[in-house]
Amino acid sequence: MKLKCIINSIVLAMFLPIYVSAQIVADNSFRAANTTTAMQRSNNTMSFEAGNHSVPIPLKQKISGLSVSGNITFIGSEGFVRIVLTDDKGNEYLVLETNSVFENKTSISFDEFCEETALLNNIVPKQITIECTDAQVTISDIQYANENQYQTNRGNQIKEEQLNSKLQHINTVLAQKEITWGAGKTSLSEMSYMEKKRFFGGELPNLGGFEYYVGGIFVMPGYNPNENVLQENGTRSQCVPAFDWRNRHGRNWLTSAKHQSLPQSCGSCWAFTAVGTTEAYVNLYYNRLLNLDLSEQDVLSCTPKVVYNNIVYNTCNGGYISDALNYIKNTGVVNEACFKYSASDLPCGNKCPSPSNPSNPSEKIKIGNYTSFYPTGKTPDDLKKLIIKSPLAFAMAWRPSVSHAVVLVGYKAIQVDDEILIANSTEHRWVTISAGNPLIGENAWLIKGSGGTSWGDNGFGYVVTDWSKIEAHSILGAVTSLQYNNANIICEDKDGDGYYYWGIGPKPATCPPCARDEPDGDDSNPNLGTIDAYGNFLPITDPTNTNPTTTASTGTWSTSPIYNNISISSGVTVTITATITAANCNIITIQNGGKLVLNGGTIDGATIIAKNGSTFTIQNNGKVVLGAANQLDVQLGATFNLDEGEVLLK
Repeated sequence: MKLKCIINSIVLAMFLPIYVSAQIVADNSFRAANTTTAMQRSNNTMSFEAGNHSVPIPLKQKISGLSVSGNITFIGSEGFVRIVLTDDKGNEYLVLETNSVFENKTSISFDEFCEETALLNNIVPKQITIECTDAQVTISDIQYANENQYQTNRGNQIKEEQLNSKLQHINTVLAQKEITWGAGKTSLSEMSYMEKKRFFGGELPNLGGFEYYVGGIFVMPGYNPNENVLQENGTRSQCVPAFDWRNRHGRNWLTSAKHQSLPQSCGSCWAFTAVGTTEAYVNLYYNRLLNLDLSEQDVLSCTPKVVYNNIVYNTCNGGYISDALNYIKNTGVVNEACFKYSASDLPCGNKCPSPSNPSNPSEKIKIGNYTSFYPTGKTPDDLKKLIIKSPLAFAMAWRPSVSHAVVLVGYKAIQVDDEILIANSTEHRWVTISAGNPLIGENAWLIKGSGGTSWGDNGFGYVVTDWSKIEAHSILGAVTSLQYNNANIICEDKDGDGYYYWGIGPKPATCPPCARDEPDGDDSNPNLGTIDAYGNFLPITDPTNTNPTTTASTGTWSTSPIYNNISISSGVTVTITATITAANCNIITIQNGGKLVLNGGTIDGATIIAKNGSTFTIQNNGKVVLGAANQLDVQLGATFNLDEGEVLLK
């Protein structure tokens, strides 16, 4: 298909940039009458390859549209072409953009093609810029439309039609190539070229479709197959094959994805990444889903500025994650209500208390420290072990001058026969990773972006990127808060397997004395105990070597302490003759038909529940010692025999 865009004297009607190379096709829904009226042409043929090239436009009058004609030949797997119009005020408009990912053929032609230049608000053109990578471009014609009354509604309609047609084509080609991700409308795809530039800090690389990503595994431009295959000490990865902080201990520990470019575009991904990582760390540190809404504007406005090549960074021009984390460490980040996000470089003095916002912050979070991770001399297993501890602030690069910061919250290793579901509003398909696929053995890193919830899977996505082009930062140490302290850390055994979970810090004083030093690896599953550094579950151990639920008839239980909750099943009789210490931790449940006999022994610090139809007998000076958190619950229909013994409170 030929890329086609037609301009007339009233509006610029266009055949949308459907990136398929085949025969010339005219789409009548974009063809207007009198297409040659009030048009001017420049028929000088120009050829370009490898790099950026500028072509001055000598026209000194206002125009309402501009199109180009010519052809493109891709000469490599990273083929990319972008043509941009600049006006006399420095505004930029995308004329054409395509890449080899969206093409099934290496050669395409374009005729009177115009993307954002289909309908212009009577601008004076200055130049066009042609950017080429692994491609050759020939421009045979530049066509202009004379000044006309600008129609906002028509411009919005053209933009919507372009995007719909583009997405339909992209998804068709991705499906034909069995590419592992799908395209759709996102907050990024609906941005203009200049808005995208600001989003990425002032320089827009070949995104390779990142702006359209709505599901699956996205492969970053510049990725070299099999360059990142994990080898840990010459062997396969020792880490679990997948990890996701959206589902750990039966909970999602991450705050929702926010949008860094609302109400306007701003290159503040570095600030959103530092704040998003901190919000998740606070949840995990206190073992509570506090989901604090911390202020990205505080970090954007108040992090010390850095000047490099006459550009001021740690602003909407971009910034450094490490500087943001240093600011949170040394000064602290306030809550959103104290300094609301504006997507602009507001003065730090606007933060509360200020004349416009006199209230003090209700929350201010400091982190203890952070450490930085770079890939030199490291393996992906080293990074995975950090992810297993807590989410990371993560930067991935398109090229050395352009990185994008996100929160790294998980990963999955790509294996033969993996089935990847790509399901969104525009398509539903499966991609099977077959033998020979260059992605086999790679790691898909799970990221939380800052383009809102319309990008990716509700703001999250899997990416494959070059190992050499990443950096990560891991938060360490204690959290300082205006509202919470270490006494608010929850230490609990939710699943009753004898292992307690208290978040990501050291074992806190809020844990009961009997809590083991190893935290639970999954506190939503009683069959899973603690984990090793690689995320692998270790066998659950019960020091009593006694499991009353499987005793055939009568068992004698005499070893202390209790680590697990105990359930005595129907038909099972358990006799206790020694002192059993539970230290306020555990529950002994006597089920219907089960029997517990305390024969001269002592149960110290456990809750005992005798259910309907069960029997609990205390004899021969047996004792039950209840702590403040314990109870003796003899339910209706249960039999309680106190023959000789006592029940005491500590």
